[in-house]
Amino acid sequence: MARFQPRERLRLQATAAVAKLRWDSRATDLPMHVHDNSDRFIIVLDGRGMFHVSDESAVAFTGMRVRSVPAKPRDVFLFTRGTVHTFSTH
Repeated sequence: MARFQPRERLRLQATAAVAKLRWDSRATDLPMHVHDNSDRFIIVLDGRGMFHVSDESAVAFTGMRVRSVPAKPRDVFLFTRGTVHTFSTH
């Protein structure tokens, strides 16, 4: 019996990963950035803060079009690779 190989079957180029991130209160020092090689799915477990996101590309980023969205426990954020973003906490 052949073993199911999901990466081969789906022709994925990279492996998936799960990361648990923890920011201290009043964290404001994470600069705007992108993840060029992966989409992001973030679940807020605890605490409050802001998700800052821009529709500008990383190459053309001016900081003029940044939208801030409140983040609280049980909120979910999903965004595609190349999205300029950051987080800050209260």
